[in-house]
Amino acid sequence: MIFSKHFRNNGVISPVTFIETVMQTTNLNMINNAVKTAKYKLAQHKVQGENSNLSIFQVARLMDTIKRGEATESDDSRSLFFSLN
Repeated sequence: MIFSKHFRNNGVISPVTFIETVMQTTNLNMINNAVKTAKYKLAQHKVQGENSNLSIFQVARLMDTIKRGEATESDDSRSLFFSLN
């Protein structure tokens, strides 16, 4: 289940908490997928060696994706700002 006990208020989950939790989970899943894809492409690039069709700029972008993704995963101070009108 997505929610833990600290998200509950008398057995009722607030709509804002629900939206925050779902959005944070979705965001982390997207980051994890991007990092996994980048790692896979870099591994393929390494195996192919000189036969790889990736440019140095594409490789650098993949490495940046991995670096930023891992930094985001380890950051416990994630926050989400939005407004409901």
